[in-house]
Amino acid sequence: MRLQKKYQRNRDLSRACVKCYDIWIMDIIIHPDELFLKGANQRLFYNQLIENLKQLFKHIKVERVESGLWLTNAREEDLERLAKIPGIANFAIGERGRNRVEEIERLVEKSIEYYVLSIKEKKKISFRITTTRSYKNHPLTSKQLDNEIGNFVRQKYGWQVDLKNYVLNIHLNISKDNIIVYSNLIEGAGGLPTSVSGKMLCLLSGGIDSPVAAYKMMTRGAEIGLIHFQNQTLIT
Repeated sequence: MRLQKKYQRNRDLSRACVKCYDIWIMDIIIHPDELFLKGANQRLFYNQLIENLKQLFKHIKVERVESGLWLTNAREEDLERLAKIPGIANFAIGERGRNRVEEIERLVEKSIEYYVLSIKEKKKISFRITTTRSYKNHPLTSKQLDNEIGNFVRQKYGWQVDLKNYVLNIHLNISKDNIIVYSNLIEGAGGLPTSVSGKMLCLLSGGIDSPVAAYKMMTRGAEIGLIHFQNQTLIT
């Protein structure tokens, strides 16, 4: 995650011609929902979700990683839209680097940085470390990494460890060469990626039931076309 200056030309020529403001550029780890249950056709579902993301976010680069999908160059305003996309179980702002203890500490600091900036009350925070390892030959076990990084955070920030009633859950995903660090997952829409289950037509009324039904079918992989009939007599 990094801060970037953005410049926008002001249409009001009586003021400064160019306006400068800060935007957060971030990387995001996405965990798909039901795709891990698929067999030989799993790639089809992943490719459709990747295509859907590329269509919705032209500025984002998407790649498949061991634990899901990795998005590069995302913006803060993209988070709300991501939560509504079918096929995503959850996601979080992430940091990625080499699999070394000193690198893990650096990535944890960067992950905490955004969280601290996003909260209003600057107070001591209860936290926990949750480590998962797909690479079992790592010199430290998951429990040892929990203790090592937890002690690092406790000493640096003065926060209290609480494994049950925590405010911040820092996740460490350990693979053979890389590590992904993220915290406090954001819930997604779930289900399957839109367009993997064919096309359907949905009658759209003036109430709330039909659009909800259409969205529910989208989360089951259907590409929905909406039809609305206006039954109104015109008197001339």
